[in-house]
Amino acid sequence: MDIALAGLPYEARVVGRSSPWDLGSSLSLQTCSAEDLLVMKAFAGRDRDWADVTSILERQGRRLDLDLVRRELAPLLAAKESPESMQELERRILRCVGQAGEPPR
Repeated sequence: MDIALAGLPYEARVVGRSSPWDLGSSLSLQTCSAEDLLVMKAFAGRDRDWADVTSILERQGRRLDLDLVRRELAPLLAAKESPESMQELERRILRCVGQAGEPPR
């Protein structure tokens, strides 16, 4: 489990896009969007994270706002000096979703 305190502008946007996940019995848990989870996983870039990226892309497919993912991820990867992670994400998008430039449905 990861907890974001919204200390960075990106984290504040993640919190703003989050939504409640109903656990039943009047309980809910605030969770990030699939797009933000993709950003965080691609940024972390470990083998397990890339497997999760593939799973999210396969499950969510064209419902994802991939332009949002790219906009949020690019400056994070630039600060980390890790442009190869964006290339890996694009390869996985193409393989799992199809045309990388298509809008979400």
